Amino acid sequence: MKHWRNFPRVRALPSTRACLEAVQAAATLPFREGLNRERALFAELVNTAEAKALRYAFFAERQAAKVPDLGIATTPYAISSVAIIGGGTMGTGIAMACADAGIPVKLLELDQAAAARAMVESPASTKLPQSVARLISSPCGNV
Repeated sequence: MKHWRNFPRVRALPSTRACLEAVQAAATLPFREGLNRERALFAELVNTAEAKALRYAFFAERQAAKVPDLGIATTPYAISSVAIIGGGTMGTGIAMACADAGIPVKLLELDQAAAARAMVESPASTKLPQSVARLISSPCGNV
């Protein structure tokens, strides 16, 4: 199991390395020693910056879902159309998701050449018919 040292991604992730070492300990050591090794590995990891960040993210996601003064009876706004600024990878991905949901999409670009590239080069171009995606070539300030 020492082969994990040959993989840069595993070396870079202490949790992955610890998991592999715990499995190795379970397979090669007596039961009690394997448990003790697993406990020691966990104790090393629990106070790392990565572990603290993951705990923070876990609780932050749950807290973000709790909007103060938002009752159960609150009805969400209907999304009738979407405007996306920038037709790069992220913009066209968002456009594709909206088009899949049947929402009319406006893809805003600085010039017609960039708008054409967004339609041709993006994976969304097959899902964004001209009737759904309108390319606006005017500067964003005029929209």
